[in-house]
Amino acid sequence: MDEEIVEKALKSLGKGFDLASDFRLKFCKGEERLVVLNETERREIMVPGFGPVRDVSIDIKCDKGDRIRYQSDILTFTQMSELFNQKSSIPGKIPSGCFNAVFGFDEGSWASDAAKTKYLGLDGYFITLFNIHIDRYPLILSKQVLEAVPSSWDPPALARFIEKFGTHIIVGLSIGGKDLVLVKQDVSSNLGPSELKNHLDNLGDQLFNGTCNFVSKTKDQRYKAPQAFDVFGSQIVAFNSSTSICSKDGITVICLKRGGNTQVRNHCEWILTVPNKPDAVDYSFIPITSLLKAAPGRGFLSHAINLYLRYKPPMSDLAYFLDFQGHKLWAPIHNDLPISPTTNRTTTSPSLTFNFMGPKLYVNTAQVIVGKRPITGMRLFLEGMKCNRLAIHLQHLLNTPMMLNNKIEDTTIWSEENSDVNFFEAINGKKFSHICTAPVKYNPSWTYDHKNVAFMVTGAQLDVKKHDSKSVLQLRLMFSKVSNSIVVKSIWTQGSSGVSQKSGIFSAIISTSISSDKDQKNHDVVVDSSVFPTGPPVPVQTQKLLKFVDTSQLCKGPQDSPGHWLATGARLILDKGKIIGLPLKAKLFLQQYFFSLKLKIEPEGFARVVERMPQVVSLHQNVIMNPVEFLLGKGISANDVASMVIKCPQLVALRVELVKINYYFFKSEMGRSIPELLEFPEYFLYSLESRIKLRYQRLKTKGIRCSLNWMLNCSDQRFEERLQGNYIETESAGPSFCMGRKLELPGNVIVSDDEEESDDEVLYRRIVSL
Repeated sequence: MDEEIVEKALKSLGKGFDLASDFRLKFCKGEERLVVLNETERREIMVPGFGPVRDVSIDIKCDKGDRIRYQSDILTFTQMSELFNQKSSIPGKIPSGCFNAVFGFDEGSWASDAAKTKYLGLDGYFITLFNIHIDRYPLILSKQVLEAVPSSWDPPALARFIEKFGTHIIVGLSIGGKDLVLVKQDVSSNLGPSELKNHLDNLGDQLFNGTCNFVSKTKDQRYKAPQAFDVFGSQIVAFNSSTSICSKDGITVICLKRGGNTQVRNHCEWILTVPNKPDAVDYSFIPITSLLKAAPGRGFLSHAINLYLRYKPPMSDLAYFLDFQGHKLWAPIHNDLPISPTTNRTTTSPSLTFNFMGPKLYVNTAQVIVGKRPITGMRLFLEGMKCNRLAIHLQHLLNTPMMLNNKIEDTTIWSEENSDVNFFEAINGKKFSHICTAPVKYNPSWTYDHKNVAFMVTGAQLDVKKHDSKSVLQLRLMFSKVSNSIVVKSIWTQGSSGVSQKSGIFSAIISTSISSDKDQKNHDVVVDSSVFPTGPPVPVQTQKLLKFVDTSQLCKGPQDSPGHWLATGARLILDKGKIIGLPLKAKLFLQQYFFSLKLKIEPEGFARVVERMPQVVSLHQNVIMNPVEFLLGKGISANDVASMVIKCPQLVALRVELVKINYYFFKSEMGRSIPELLEFPEYFLYSLESRIKLRYQRLKTKGIRCSLNWMLNCSDQRFEERLQGNYIETESAGPSFCMGRKLELPGNVIVSDDEEESDDEVLYRRIVSL
């Protein structure tokens, strides 16, 4: 008998616990109880299976346990989460740490887990040796807890309280063991809930019927069940000493043991080991805030704990996370927007044209400034009664976070106008208006001391400039300097994060698109508990200019771990003649996972790929793999192919037929080696007939041997100048495939995808105080 478990369990009653962690006694908070028990009157209690235990408070009771087999229905994600919570006396459906640990879900992004999960099921055998619980009402918090409750919204103090005391108090424990079989079905599986239930019950019968000699079903019967249920085969993977997983075709079967000798796979043998090595298998909790009553600051602590349990940020980031969860506003607010021009004022707004007969899109060039408050979202908006005036709106915090108090300087800097024609892209033909797709970020030359200094966006402006005969839409940003801070993590994000947030007719267009392709699209799970988490309802109108502008919001919030982001840059992107912004957060994660799995490109490399070619997020995976598989088939290693894609992301969007033609000419006619392709993968982007062949023949005639970069990366005029010289000049660096930079490509080379992509991106950066 492991008598230490009895003492440990008795000491754990009344202690604080973090509900976001797995349910283990070792995760109890501190050494002292958080509630007051009668420690003066003590007695001896009889613990079944362990004998008498002396010197126990009279407020602690012990009951005899039992043995049961529990079989759940096939439930949805939220239903199963609610079932787990009910077993621990926890209200609501927010997943606990135990639920996430048992089913192998990510602790921080339960909304995405819920969207990807179709059904869950549980079949388990529970052995309870004894139950202990606190039998004292009402419970009273200790003095040290009451004194530690912050009386105001103080994020660092609230974070310290949660880290020290947890979120709940343990009031009951069941000691014994449990042997569980769990099934998790992804949305990719077409198996019905009744079939899933039958297969789970059959597997449970094999494990828990008391037959020690496991005999698998006959061959014909076994093939009727999905392969994931063959937990006796060789495909099962031991995750750790107590958990094994078998996954196939969108179905995952998890075998898990708590208590007893978890390394014993045989259920009958495992039962015999439970009395010698029991563990806590069931917990009962009460919220700490339920005992605060009218204590000052109760509401602030309750709100902080609710946010923490809902979004589960890392504990090290909790103070910063809470600091960014204040009220947010859009600037300018709608009441400040003129619906139409006043009678005594003439409008001089510049405009954009898309065709000869089409409507003009006027541009609101007013500066939008939010002061010393971080920007957490951006959107393009069509203002006016006719919805024909383009404006930029900024989402910002109502108050400056405490972490940035007295660190944001008064001096502001506006980004300069960009005159690089390489970033000018025609919206609908070269004769009409253009947009500037250059990324707008802070300039390192703005400060001589690059240490402990960061810049954040505090204002924005749309402007139209004339370049030659072109009207070019540009984005300008206002930056504020943040002293004694550094950028810890930065990412480019496309589209609105979390749930889709759209306005006007765009909502109807997207809803139609989702419903017509519902078998392939996952519906986002809304984590926000507000009445209208995506914004108030907006009447649908017929707006012709929406085919040129997408008004979806790009926002970062608590659902984006670690939950404290602010904008430090932005850019406009033109895609298929439309200035758009489409929610691509889920798609970005899936594409990153795909690049890591198939192309062996790490997240840092994928970030460079997206930065150089944002459209890669919307490319179909089959399109990406066609050129990649061809290069791998030619003996180029996976690492080298990954390096080529990072250098030249456009490579994965090329038609494989053109890649083959260029490759065969490279090998057979030019007789060059693979390392040259690795050095200059942009070779595949050039037209074989109009550039590669012609220039190769000219070089061959003159007997000149040069690199691919020297041969191709220049204009025709410059190439002729090179041939007329008696020397080969120093090579310049290859073309830079930065975001928005254009490169001369052969016609119809890039494979387009039917899915729309984002055009308005915001660079978010997480800033922490030193």
